[in-house]
Amino acid sequence: LAPEVLRRQPPPRRPRPVDPAVAKEDAKALLAQARSRRAAHDWSGAAKAYRALLRKHGGSAYAGAARVSLGLLLLDHLGNAAGALLLFDGYLARTRSGPLAQEAAYGRIRALRRLGRAAAELRAVKSFLHHYPGALQEPFVKRRLKQLQAATAPKIVSRRVSKIPDGIS
Repeated sequence: LAPEVLRRQPPPRRPRPVDPAVAKEDAKALLAQARSRRAAHDWSGAAKAYRALLRKHGGSAYAGAARVSLGLLLLDHLGNAAGALLLFDGYLARTRSGPLAQEAAYGRIRALRRLGRAAAELRAVKSFLHHYPGALQEPFVKRRLKQLQAATAPKIVSRRVSKIPDGIS
């Protein structure tokens, strides 16, 4: 561009600093809106509010709850197991011991199952049992472990011989 054109362009806009108290109230309001819409079975409205919270306040204390809640919403009501898996993985990448880590880990197992990723699901099941012994979901996870192990066990094929072939005594 010519130098005179460069001079006429306005300087780039810098984002205004946000007052932390205002940001916190906005995040709280978005979370409340999402929960209200979820209670009213407005799944897409709830998802929109959770996404807005994550977009505007992804580093806030409310973001973890939004990640797991949106993941469960996508998995259980909106048919998006891949999106749910990304959210659960995002939560678990930040903490394995957070208040919703167990729920995120279980959601991860369910999402992998829906996606048909048996090998990854098996690893997730073993990880869940290791990290959360005695969890409420433990009986279901142990049952799924047995199913996955049975499905991946080598198959033994037996053939029944009804007549002894000639030449064998």
